Order: sequence, then C-alpha cells, then structure tokens
Amino acid sequence: MQRPIAVLTSILLLAGTGSSLPAQQEPHPRIDVVFLLDATGSMGDEIAVIKEKMREMISAIALGEPSPDVRFGIVAYRDRGDEYVTRRYPLTRDIDQTVADLRDIEATGGGDYPESLNEGLHVALHDMAWNRTEGAAHLVFLIADAPPHMDYAQDFDYRDEADFAAREGIVIHAIGASGLDEEGEGVLRHVAATAQGEFQWLAYESRYVADDGEEVIVRVEGRDIVYTKGDSTWEAGDGPPPDGLGGGLIRTRGGPEALDDATAEAAGEGAPPVEVTTSTNLEDLITSAIQEAAEGTGVDYEGASSAVEAISWGRVKALIAR
Repeated sequence: MQRPIAVLTSILLLAGTGSSLPAQQEPHPRIDVVFLLDATGSMGDEIAVIKEKMREMISAIALGEPSPDVRFGIVAYRDRGDEYVTRRYPLTRDIDQTVADLRDIEATGGGDYPESLNEGLHVALHDMAWNRTEGAAHLVFLIADAPPHMDYAQDFDYRDEADFAAREGIVIHAIGASGLDEEGEGVLRHVAATAQGEFQWLAYESRYVADDGEEVIVRVEGRDIVYTKGDSTWEAGDGPPPDGLGGGLIRTRGGPEALDDATAEAAGEGAPPVEVTTSTNLEDLITSAIQEAAEGTGVDYEGASSAVEAISWGRVKALIAR
C-alpha cells in the first residue's frame, strides 16, 4: 500500500515544502500552468469558480504516479483605461500563494466589448519565466468572453503570439465564456488550434423545481441555450416552448446572468423567486487538460479520482504541517 506516501509526496512537491528525492525514486514530470483570465466586469462568476475549485483541481492533478511537479501562475488582463491592462502573478509551487493571488483578482472594468487580450496573451507567453527543462510541459488556459481590440496602436497581435507559442511548445487551451461573439470565438479557436490546444465552450447549468414539482434544467453553452423539463426539451429560438418553460430569452454577457434571465423567463412572468442551483464544467475542462498533459510525460492517474474524494484539503494541510 504505497498510495498514502505518494499522496504526501505529491502534495509536498506542490506546496514547495518537499525535500530532494531519493535517487531510486522516479523523477517527477514538470508542468507549468498559466491562467490567462479576462478580469473585466462580466467575468466575475467564472473567476469565482476557479477560486472556489482551485484546491480540488490541485488535488486531482497531484494524485498521479509519479506525482507531477506543478507550478501555477496567473495573468489577469482588462483594457486600456482600466485600473490596469495586465497584472502578472509569477509561477510558483506554493499553492497557498496561488489561492491568495486568485483572491486578489476582482472582475471589474472593461467598459466596451473588446478587451486587451492581445497584450494579456503576450505577457503570458513572454514574461512568465517558463521552466525550460527538457521534457517540461507548458500550458496556458485562456478564459474569456470578448474578442481582442484590433484597433489599438502599438499593440500585439494574437496571431503572432499564437505562432510564438507553437514554436516554444506552449500549448494554449481556450475556453469561451457565455457572451463571446462569433468574432471572439474565431480568435480563440485560431489561438488554440495554432498552439496545439483545444477550444471549448464553458457550459453553465441551472436547476430549479417548477410549481408543479418537476425539475427544470437550463443549460447555456456558447450561444446555445436549452431548457429541459421531464421529457420536454426546448432550444431558445425554436419557436413556442413547451408548457411550463416560459417565453423568450434575454441574452446577456456572463453565463450565470444569462441563466438567471432564462430561469426567470422559464418560471413565467410574475412568478415568485425559486431556489436555483448553478454549476459549470470549468473545473473539469482544466483538470482533464492538465492530467492529459501529465500523462504525456508518463504520469498514471488510474484510481486518482477515488483518492481525491477520500482526502480532504484540511487533512492534506495537516500532513504538511507534521
């Protein structure tokens, strides 16, 4: 039963408190992960998910065999005229520091629709002190709901930055949040495809119980919104909805806001507030992509999911403190 030792070793490595490994142990694959976050006002809920789920993602990534040596960094970007255009948080193994850095990021600003994505991408690729050890994996998660400004003088260009990433072996996964238009989707798809990554939509799911006792599910993924109640499914824009799913839809930037509007419409005009639970697939998109990169360096995650469920973060912190 070697698993508890592997778990402790992996967490120590991630927290930056582990001592040098004995010569007979396997080397720990090195992975650098940078979150490139649109930190303007419409992205508050998406950033909140990362803040809330960061520890769970760390645990899921750590519990491989051999455990990967992972550093996390953050680049937040807004737009010209805001408090800042970019803010950089260096790569670190200190997970408590990463969590603190995430807490420091507030979603505000960005008065017009396009943002300074070009500059944010440049900083993430050029200014993050990537680990250049042979065999190290490099990942960027670009999470945005708006295209870049292409009308700024003396700016960078996402196409040049994506080409640079491809040459340097930095994989960019682009995640489109609700509100991203076709232009922005095209930009994110180009960046991901050029830099050997994937473009995926962030999906939001809201559930509530209607007056008749049946559960209603509202799912927003990209520009598609689907209502489900019992055996009835209706996509926004398909014409009159089935009974109990309400009328039109108010589209807004920001997935949970769109879900709120959709839920209100589904409940019907004048209906009393209902208790709604909302979730996204953001944690799964990030964790699975990092685990896939780790597996490419020889990490095995068989049985890791059950181990994550069995170990609380509090217990991990207690083990570190011993």
